[in-house]
Amino acid sequence: MVEGVVENFDPMPASGHKMESFTVKGVKFEYSDFVVTPGFNNAASQGGPIRGGLPVRISYTGNTILKLEVSKVARME
Repeated sequence: MVEGVVENFDPMPASGHKMESFTVKGVKFEYSDFVVTPGFNNAASQGGPIRGGLPVRISYTGNTILKLEVSKVARME
């Protein structure tokens, strides 16, 4: 599990054609609505919840997000 703020957020464009990615405390995650994988794969351009600066808690194995908990409020800095 990793808990922290979403950093290095690189969203997938609405047309797809690339993976969305971000890091939390140095752990990198990549996914796409257009690639069938187990676990979380809902990109922001398709209605997904991930945004830069958002506090999250992620249970994962390898690069697969098993459980995603997202704060409703971005961290104030």
